[in-house]
Amino acid sequence: MAYKYLFSAMLALGCFFCYAQPSSQNHELITTGHGLPHNIVLSLLQDSEGSIWIGTYNGLCEYSGNLMTVHKNVFDTSISANWFHAIETLYEDSRKNIWIGSRGGMVSCYNRTTQSFRVYPEINPKLSKVNCFFEDNMGRVWLGDVNGRLVRVYPDIDTMRVSSVPVLALGQCGSDTLVALTTEKLLYYTISKRLVTPLVEKGLPPGIQRGFSIDKTIIANGAYGFNRVNICDGIVEKTMPVPGNISSRLPVRLLYTKRGRYYFTDGVSINEYGRQDELLDSFIISDNECYNPDLVLNCMIEDMSGILWLGTNSGLYKINRKKYRFRKYTQHNISGKISDNYVRAIYADEKDDIWIGYKSGKINKLRYDTIQGQYALHDVYPVKVSSNEVTINSFCSLVDRQILAGGEPGLFILNRIA
Repeated sequence: MAYKYLFSAMLALGCFFCYAQPSSQNHELITTGHGLPHNIVLSLLQDSEGSIWIGTYNGLCEYSGNLMTVHKNVFDTSISANWFHAIETLYEDSRKNIWIGSRGGMVSCYNRTTQSFRVYPEINPKLSKVNCFFEDNMGRVWLGDVNGRLVRVYPDIDTMRVSSVPVLALGQCGSDTLVALTTEKLLYYTISKRLVTPLVEKGLPPGIQRGFSIDKTIIANGAYGFNRVNICDGIVEKTMPVPGNISSRLPVRLLYTKRGRYYFTDGVSINEYGRQDELLDSFIISDNECYNPDLVLNCMIEDMSGILWLGTNSGLYKINRKKYRFRKYTQHNISGKISDNYVRAIYADEKDDIWIGYKSGKINKLRYDTIQGQYALHDVYPVKVSSNEVTINSFCSLVDRQILAGGEPGLFILNRIA
Protein backbone atom coordinates (compact mmCIF):
# COMPACT_ATOMS: atom_id res chain seq x y z
CA MET A 1 0.00 0.00 0.00
CA ALA A 2 1.26 3.49 -0.82
CA TYR A 3 0.31 6.80 0.73
CA LYS A 4 0.98 10.01 -1.18
CA TYR A 5 1.71 13.45 0.21
CA LEU A 6 1.65 16.59 -1.93
CA PHE A 7 4.18 19.31 -1.15
CA SER A 8 5.18 21.85 -3.80
CA ALA A 9 1.68 22.61 -5.09
CA MET A 10 0.60 23.56 -1.59
CA LEU A 11 3.73 25.64 -1.14
CA ALA A 12 2.37 28.02 -3.76
CA LEU A 13 -0.63 28.55 -1.47
CA GLY A 14 1.56 29.17 1.55
CA CYS A 15 0.51 26.03 3.39
CA PHE A 16 1.19 22.31 3.54
CA PHE A 17 -2.35 20.92 3.56
CA CYS A 18 -2.36 19.01 6.86
CA TYR A 19 0.82 17.00 6.51
CA ALA A 20 3.75 19.32 7.08
CA GLN A 21 4.60 22.69 8.45
CA PRO A 22 7.75 24.58 7.45
CA SER A 23 10.20 24.67 10.37
CA SER A 24 12.00 27.72 8.96
CA GLN A 25 11.94 29.92 5.90
CA ASN A 26 14.63 28.00 4.04
CA HIS A 27 13.90 24.37 4.72
CA GLU A 28 11.14 21.90 5.41
CA LEU A 29 11.55 19.04 7.85
CA ILE A 30 9.59 15.94 6.94
CA THR A 31 9.12 13.60 9.91
CA THR A 32 6.81 10.82 11.04
CA GLY A 33 4.25 13.51 11.78
CA HIS A 34 4.07 14.18 8.04
CA GLY A 35 4.05 10.55 6.93
CA LEU A 36 7.74 9.58 6.95
CA PRO A 37 7.91 5.95 8.19
CA HIS A 38 10.74 6.75 10.63
CA ASN A 39 12.78 9.81 11.55
CA ILE A 40 16.14 8.08 10.99
CA VAL A 41 17.07 8.25 7.27
CA LEU A 42 19.77 5.69 6.42
CA SER A 43 20.02 5.62 2.62
CA LEU A 44 19.17 7.70 -0.44
CA LEU A 45 19.06 6.57 -4.09
CA GLN A 46 18.36 8.74 -7.13
CA ASP A 47 16.83 6.56 -9.85
CA SER A 48 17.04 6.92 -13.64
CA GLU A 49 13.86 9.00 -13.72
CA GLY A 50 15.20 11.51 -11.18
CA SER A 51 13.12 10.45 -8.19
CA ILE A 52 14.76 9.98 -4.78
CA TRP A 53 14.20 6.78 -2.83
CA ILE A 54 14.55 7.22 0.91
CA GLY A 55 15.44 4.26 3.11
CA THR A 56 14.61 4.77 6.77
CA TYR A 57 14.91 2.78 9.96
CA ASN A 58 11.45 1.36 9.38
CA GLY A 59 10.14 1.98 5.88
CA LEU A 60 10.61 3.39 2.38
CA CYS A 61 9.56 6.62 0.61
CA GLU A 62 9.75 7.89 -2.96
CA TYR A 63 10.06 11.63 -3.55
CA SER A 64 9.65 13.16 -7.03
CA GLY A 65 10.06 16.83 -6.16
CA ASN A 66 6.37 17.60 -5.68
CA LEU A 67 4.97 14.31 -4.43
CA MET A 68 6.11 12.00 -1.66
CA THR A 69 4.87 8.41 -1.74
CA VAL A 70 5.20 6.42 1.45
CA HIS A 71 5.40 2.71 0.72
CA LYS A 72 3.93 0.45 3.37
CA ASN A 73 4.46 -3.29 3.78
CA VAL A 74 7.80 -3.27 1.97
CA PHE A 75 8.86 -6.29 4.05
CA ASP A 76 7.19 -9.06 5.97
CA THR A 77 5.18 -7.24 8.62
CA SER A 78 5.15 -10.29 10.91
CA ILE A 79 8.55 -9.15 12.19
CA SER A 80 7.99 -6.11 14.35
CA ALA A 81 11.55 -5.21 15.40
CA ASN A 82 12.44 -1.89 13.78
CA TRP A 83 16.09 -2.70 13.18
CA PHE A 84 15.11 -5.64 10.95
CA HIS A 85 13.38 -3.10 8.69
CA ALA A 86 16.29 -0.63 8.62
CA ILE A 87 16.88 -0.04 4.89
CA GLU A 88 20.62 0.41 4.29
CA THR A 89 20.96 -0.84 0.69
CA LEU A 90 19.07 0.50 -2.36
CA TYR A 91 19.76 -0.45 -5.99
CA GLU A 92 18.11 0.16 -9.39
CA ASP A 93 18.41 -2.50 -12.09
CA SER A 94 18.22 -2.06 -15.89
CA ARG A 95 14.46 -2.66 -15.82
CA LYS A 96 14.14 0.34 -13.47
CA ASN A 97 13.05 -1.89 -10.61
CA ILE A 98 14.20 -0.87 -7.13
CA TRP A 99 15.84 -3.49 -4.90
CA ILE A 100 15.73 -2.97 -1.15
CA GLY A 101 17.94 -4.68 1.44
CA SER A 102 17.68 -4.28 5.20
CA ARG A 103 19.98 -4.54 8.18
CA GLY A 104 18.06 -7.60 9.31
CA GLY A 105 18.52 -9.46 6.01
CA MET A 106 15.13 -8.67 4.51
CA VAL A 107 14.85 -8.29 0.72
CA SER A 108 12.15 -6.74 -1.44
CA CYS A 109 11.80 -5.46 -5.01
CA TYR A 110 9.56 -2.69 -6.32
CA ASN A 111 8.33 -3.55 -9.83
CA ARG A 112 7.92 -0.41 -11.93
CA THR A 113 5.47 -2.05 -14.33
CA THR A 114 3.03 -3.40 -11.74
CA GLN A 115 3.87 -0.71 -9.13
CA SER A 116 3.96 -3.39 -6.47
CA PHE A 117 6.47 -5.01 -4.13
CA ARG A 118 7.60 -8.59 -4.09
CA VAL A 119 8.98 -9.70 -0.73
CA TYR A 120 11.60 -12.47 -0.62
CA PRO A 121 11.22 -14.06 2.83
CA GLU A 122 12.94 -17.22 1.62
CA ILE A 123 16.22 -15.50 0.76
CA ASN A 124 17.84 -14.33 3.94
CA PRO A 125 17.85 -15.76 7.44
CA LYS A 126 17.67 -13.33 10.33
CA LEU A 127 20.77 -11.26 11.12
CA SER A 128 22.13 -11.54 7.55
CA LYS A 129 22.53 -7.91 6.53
CA VAL A 130 22.44 -7.18 2.78
CA ASN A 131 25.73 -5.48 1.84
CA CYS A 132 25.35 -5.06 -1.92
CA PHE A 133 23.27 -5.74 -5.04
CA PHE A 134 24.68 -6.35 -8.52
CA GLU A 135 23.15 -6.89 -11.99
CA ASP A 136 25.22 -8.97 -14.42
CA ASN A 137 25.32 -8.59 -18.21
CA MET A 138 22.59 -11.21 -18.61
CA GLY A 139 20.16 -9.17 -16.52
CA ARG A 140 20.40 -11.41 -13.47
CA VAL A 141 20.34 -9.66 -10.09
CA TRP A 142 22.51 -10.85 -7.21
CA LEU A 143 23.17 -9.83 -3.66
CA GLY A 144 26.04 -10.34 -1.21
CA ASP A 145 25.45 -10.47 2.52
CA VAL A 146 27.28 -10.20 5.81
CA ASN A 147 27.28 -13.98 6.28
CA GLY A 148 29.33 -14.62 3.13
CA ARG A 149 26.41 -15.69 0.96
CA LEU A 150 25.89 -14.96 -2.74
CA VAL A 151 22.22 -15.02 -3.72
CA ARG A 152 20.66 -14.78 -7.16
CA VAL A 153 17.33 -13.01 -6.64
CA TYR A 154 16.24 -12.55 -10.28
CA PRO A 155 14.91 -14.18 -12.42
CA ASP A 156 14.93 -17.14 -10.03
CA ILE A 157 16.40 -17.73 -6.60
CA ASP A 158 19.65 -19.57 -5.97
CA THR A 159 21.75 -19.33 -2.82
CA MET A 160 25.41 -20.22 -2.43
CA ARG A 161 27.65 -19.85 0.61
CA VAL A 162 30.88 -18.57 -0.93
CA SER A 163 32.72 -17.44 2.20
CA SER A 164 32.69 -17.50 5.98
CA VAL A 165 33.20 -13.73 6.06
CA PRO A 166 31.11 -10.84 4.64
CA VAL A 167 30.77 -10.22 0.89
CA LEU A 168 31.50 -6.51 0.32
CA ALA A 169 31.23 -6.05 -3.45
CA LEU A 170 30.44 -7.97 -6.66
CA GLY A 171 31.82 -7.79 -10.19
CA GLN A 172 31.69 -9.89 -13.36
CA CYS A 173 34.08 -11.65 -15.73
CA GLY A 174 32.26 -13.14 -18.71
CA SER A 175 28.64 -14.23 -18.80
CA ASP A 176 29.14 -17.23 -16.50
CA THR A 177 31.47 -15.90 -13.81
CA LEU A 178 30.94 -13.52 -10.92
CA VAL A 179 33.66 -12.12 -8.70
CA ALA A 180 33.02 -11.57 -5.01
CA LEU A 181 35.17 -9.39 -2.80
CA THR A 182 35.12 -10.49 0.84
CA THR A 183 36.91 -9.08 3.85
CA GLU A 184 39.69 -11.65 3.25
CA LYS A 185 40.02 -12.35 -0.48
CA LEU A 186 38.55 -12.33 -3.98
CA LEU A 187 36.56 -15.33 -5.20
CA TYR A 188 35.37 -16.68 -8.54
CA TYR A 189 31.84 -18.03 -8.71
CA THR A 190 31.11 -20.10 -11.84
CA ILE A 191 27.35 -19.80 -12.19
CA SER A 192 26.61 -22.88 -14.31
CA LYS A 193 28.72 -25.17 -12.12
CA ARG A 194 27.95 -23.44 -8.79
CA LEU A 195 31.67 -23.64 -8.17
CA VAL A 196 33.68 -21.30 -5.93
CA THR A 197 37.43 -20.92 -6.44
CA PRO A 198 39.90 -18.37 -5.05
CA LEU A 199 40.71 -15.65 -7.56
CA VAL A 200 43.54 -14.14 -5.55
CA GLU A 201 45.07 -16.06 -2.70
CA LYS A 202 48.05 -13.80 -2.26
CA GLY A 203 48.58 -10.11 -2.72
CA LEU A 204 45.57 -8.83 -0.84
CA PRO A 205 46.16 -7.60 2.72
CA PRO A 206 43.99 -8.92 5.55
CA GLY A 207 41.27 -6.81 7.06
CA ILE A 208 39.64 -5.50 3.87
CA GLN A 209 37.13 -2.85 4.96
CA ARG A 210 35.54 -1.60 1.74
CA GLY A 211 35.34 -2.48 -1.92
CA PHE A 212 33.73 -1.44 -5.19
CA SER A 213 33.85 -2.56 -8.81
CA ILE A 214 34.71 -0.44 -11.87
CA ASP A 215 34.27 -2.24 -15.21
CA LYS A 216 36.68 -5.20 -15.05
CA THR A 217 38.39 -3.96 -11.93
CA ILE A 218 37.71 -4.29 -8.23
CA ILE A 219 39.22 -1.87 -5.75
CA ALA A 220 39.76 -3.24 -2.25
CA ASN A 221 41.02 -1.13 0.62
CA GLY A 222 41.64 -1.54 4.32
CA ALA A 223 43.99 -0.62 7.11
CA TYR A 224 47.01 -1.97 5.18
CA GLY A 225 46.48 -0.09 1.92
CA PHE A 226 44.48 -0.63 -1.25
CA ASN A 227 44.70 -2.93 -4.26
CA ARG A 228 43.49 -2.72 -7.83
CA VAL A 229 42.66 -6.19 -9.15
CA ASN A 230 41.96 -7.25 -12.73
CA ILE A 231 39.06 -9.58 -12.03
CA CYS A 232 39.22 -11.45 -15.35
CA ASP A 233 42.94 -12.20 -15.26
CA GLY A 234 42.96 -12.76 -11.52
CA ILE A 235 45.94 -10.48 -11.16
CA VAL A 236 46.59 -7.87 -8.51
CA GLU A 237 47.63 -5.17 -10.95
CA LYS A 238 48.72 -2.77 -8.29
CA THR A 239 49.25 -2.92 -4.56
CA MET A 240 49.35 0.34 -2.69
CA PRO A 241 50.55 -0.28 0.85
CA VAL A 242 50.00 2.39 3.42
CA PRO A 243 52.74 4.93 2.60
CA GLY A 244 55.25 5.94 5.22
CA ASN A 245 53.60 9.31 5.63
CA ILE A 246 50.27 7.68 6.61
CA SER A 247 49.90 6.79 10.28
CA SER A 248 49.06 3.15 10.96
CA ARG A 249 47.37 4.31 14.14
CA LEU A 250 44.58 6.19 12.36
CA PRO A 251 41.74 4.81 10.19
CA VAL A 252 42.44 5.34 6.49
CA ARG A 253 40.01 6.28 3.73
CA LEU A 254 40.14 5.83 -0.04
CA LEU A 255 38.38 8.15 -2.48
CA TYR A 256 38.01 7.31 -6.19
CA THR A 257 36.93 10.28 -8.32
CA LYS A 258 35.18 10.64 -11.68
CA ARG A 259 38.50 11.76 -13.16
CA GLY A 260 40.04 8.38 -12.36
CA ARG A 261 42.17 9.63 -9.48
CA TYR A 262 42.67 7.94 -6.12
CA TYR A 263 43.17 9.74 -2.84
CA PHE A 264 44.44 7.78 0.15
CA THR A 265 44.39 9.57 3.48
CA ASP A 266 44.25 9.22 7.25
CA GLY A 267 43.14 12.83 7.70
CA VAL A 268 46.74 13.94 8.30
CA SER A 269 48.57 13.07 5.08
CA ILE A 270 47.02 12.70 1.61
CA ASN A 271 48.50 10.81 -1.34
CA GLU A 272 47.12 11.30 -4.85
CA TYR A 273 47.45 8.55 -7.50
CA GLY A 274 46.76 8.69 -11.23
CA ARG A 275 45.03 6.29 -13.63
CA GLN A 276 48.15 4.14 -13.85
CA ASP A 277 48.47 4.12 -10.06
CA GLU A 278 51.44 6.46 -10.19
CA LEU A 279 51.97 8.73 -7.20
CA LEU A 280 51.15 12.23 -8.41
CA ASP A 281 51.36 14.21 -5.22
CA SER A 282 51.67 13.89 -1.46
CA PHE A 283 50.88 16.57 1.05
CA ILE A 284 50.16 17.10 4.73
CA ILE A 285 47.18 18.88 6.21
CA SER A 286 49.13 21.54 8.03
CA ASP A 287 46.71 21.80 10.93
CA ASN A 288 47.07 18.07 11.71
CA GLU A 289 50.83 17.56 11.41
CA CYS A 290 51.01 15.93 14.84
CA TYR A 291 49.41 12.60 15.56
CA ASN A 292 45.98 13.10 17.10
CA PRO A 293 44.37 9.89 18.39
CA ASP A 294 41.03 11.68 18.68
CA LEU A 295 40.85 12.69 15.00
CA VAL A 296 37.83 11.24 13.18
CA LEU A 297 37.71 11.51 9.36
CA ASN A 298 34.03 11.10 8.48
CA CYS A 299 33.77 11.99 4.78
CA MET A 300 35.75 13.14 1.77
CA ILE A 301 34.73 14.46 -1.66
CA GLU A 302 36.28 16.11 -4.71
CA ASP A 303 34.21 18.91 -6.26
CA MET A 304 33.98 19.75 -9.98
CA SER A 305 36.96 22.11 -9.69
CA GLY A 306 39.19 19.37 -8.31
CA ILE A 307 39.18 20.79 -4.77
CA LEU A 308 39.21 18.25 -1.96
CA TRP A 309 36.89 18.62 1.02
CA LEU A 310 37.38 16.59 4.20
CA GLY A 311 34.85 16.43 7.02
CA THR A 312 36.19 15.59 10.48
CA ASN A 313 35.13 15.83 14.10
CA SER A 314 37.17 19.02 14.46
CA GLY A 315 36.18 20.99 11.37
CA LEU A 316 36.01 21.14 7.57
CA TYR A 317 39.21 21.08 5.49
CA LYS A 318 39.50 22.54 1.99
CA ILE A 319 42.54 21.57 -0.08
CA ASN A 320 43.29 23.18 -3.42
CA ARG A 321 46.02 20.91 -4.79
CA LYS A 322 46.64 23.05 -7.87
CA LYS A 323 47.56 26.08 -5.81
CA TYR A 324 48.84 24.14 -2.80
CA ARG A 325 46.43 26.03 -0.59
CA PHE A 326 44.94 24.66 2.60
CA ARG A 327 42.08 26.13 4.58
CA LYS A 328 40.26 25.03 7.71
CA TYR A 329 36.69 26.01 8.52
CA THR A 330 35.55 25.82 12.14
CA GLN A 331 32.88 27.21 14.39
CA HIS A 332 35.22 29.83 15.87
CA ASN A 333 37.32 30.72 12.81
CA ILE A 334 36.26 34.24 11.84
CA SER A 335 37.73 34.07 8.32
CA GLY A 336 36.48 30.52 7.76
CA LYS A 337 33.40 30.24 9.91
CA ILE A 338 30.88 27.41 9.84
CA SER A 339 28.08 26.55 12.26
CA ASP A 340 29.66 23.51 13.92
CA ASN A 341 32.85 21.45 14.04
CA TYR A 342 31.61 17.85 13.77
CA VAL A 343 31.07 17.35 10.02
CA ARG A 344 29.18 14.19 9.00
CA ALA A 345 28.35 14.78 5.31
CA ILE A 346 29.57 16.95 2.41
CA TYR A 347 27.98 17.48 -1.02
CA ALA A 348 29.00 19.59 -4.03
CA ASP A 349 26.08 20.63 -6.25
CA GLU A 350 26.12 21.54 -9.95
CA LYS A 351 27.11 25.13 -9.10
CA ASP A 352 29.99 23.88 -6.94
CA ASP A 353 28.24 25.18 -3.84
CA ILE A 354 29.32 23.05 -0.89
CA TRP A 355 26.65 21.65 1.43
CA ILE A 356 27.71 20.56 4.92
CA GLY A 357 25.76 18.40 7.34
CA TYR A 358 26.71 18.20 10.99
CA LYS A 359 26.28 15.75 13.82
CA SER A 360 24.24 18.45 15.54
CA GLY A 361 21.72 18.37 12.69
CA LYS A 362 22.69 21.80 11.38
CA ILE A 363 23.18 22.41 7.66
CA ASN A 364 25.38 25.02 5.94
CA LYS A 365 25.96 26.05 2.36
CA LEU A 366 29.32 27.52 1.31
CA ARG A 367 29.64 29.54 -1.89
CA TYR A 368 32.70 30.96 -3.59
CA ASP A 369 33.00 34.68 -2.86
CA THR A 370 34.70 36.37 -5.82
CA ILE A 371 35.51 39.47 -3.76
CA GLN A 372 37.20 37.56 -0.95
CA GLY A 373 38.62 35.00 -3.36
CA GLN A 374 37.53 32.09 -1.18
CA TYR A 375 34.56 29.97 -0.12
CA ALA A 376 32.47 31.59 2.58
CA LEU A 377 29.35 30.74 4.54
CA HIS A 378 26.36 31.66 2.38
CA ASP A 379 23.31 30.02 3.96
CA VAL A 380 22.55 28.57 7.38
CA TYR A 381 19.70 26.13 7.80
CA PRO A 382 18.74 26.28 11.49
CA VAL A 383 17.26 22.86 12.08
CA LYS A 384 15.10 22.71 15.20
CA VAL A 385 13.82 19.40 16.53
CA SER A 386 12.68 18.33 19.95
CA SER A 387 15.03 15.35 20.22
CA ASN A 388 18.72 15.63 21.08
CA GLU A 389 19.53 12.72 18.75
CA VAL A 390 20.19 14.78 15.66
CA THR A 391 22.62 14.25 12.79
CA ILE A 392 22.81 14.70 9.01
CA ASN A 393 23.98 11.56 7.22
CA SER A 394 23.73 12.26 3.47
CA PHE A 395 22.83 14.67 0.67
CA CYS A 396 21.50 14.32 -2.87
CA SER A 397 19.74 16.50 -5.45
CA LEU A 398 16.68 16.08 -7.67
CA VAL A 399 16.54 16.74 -11.39
CA ASP A 400 15.06 20.15 -10.59
CA ARG A 401 18.19 20.79 -8.45
CA GLN A 402 16.33 20.65 -5.17
CA ILE A 403 18.63 19.51 -2.38
CA LEU A 404 17.60 16.74 0.02
CA ALA A 405 19.34 15.91 3.28
CA GLY A 406 18.78 12.68 5.16
CA GLY A 407 19.36 12.46 8.87
CA GLU A 408 18.16 11.09 12.15
CA PRO A 409 15.53 13.80 12.69
CA GLY A 410 13.99 12.95 9.31
CA LEU A 411 14.21 14.17 5.71
CA PHE A 412 15.03 17.81 4.99
CA ILE A 413 13.91 19.46 1.75
CA LEU A 414 16.17 22.50 1.40
CA ASN A 415 14.85 25.56 -0.40
CA ARG A 416 17.79 27.12 -2.16
CA ILE A 417 18.40 30.84 -1.80
CA ALA A 418 19.94 32.35 -4.92
